[in-house]
Amino acid sequence: MKVLQVPTVHLHGTSHGTLLEGYTAAGQALRIAMEKVQETAPHGRDFYTGSLDRLGNAMFEHNYRILRLREIYKELLALAEAVEEGRETAEVPPSIGGAS
Repeated sequence: MKVLQVPTVHLHGTSHGTLLEGYTAAGQALRIAMEKVQETAPHGRDFYTGSLDRLGNAMFEHNYRILRLREIYKELLALAEAVEEGRETAEVPPSIGGAS
């Protein structure tokens, strides 16, 4: 489990609304980015020359890019929830396969 530090909302700091809006907007932008990256999935017609491993490697790399974007999305969601609830830390569950 990854533990993130959450900003403390107080009179002289960033407001609750601004923090929540920022994390939410960033999360929405990442959702759009994930959709766009998914649209760039490797296709066999683009890797038919050279080593047989090229397409497999490209697919692995593509899936890893999406996984990393999902990880950041999960962190932003956890931060937004923690700000909403007034917690000092946010926990992000591990990904499938144990990456965190």
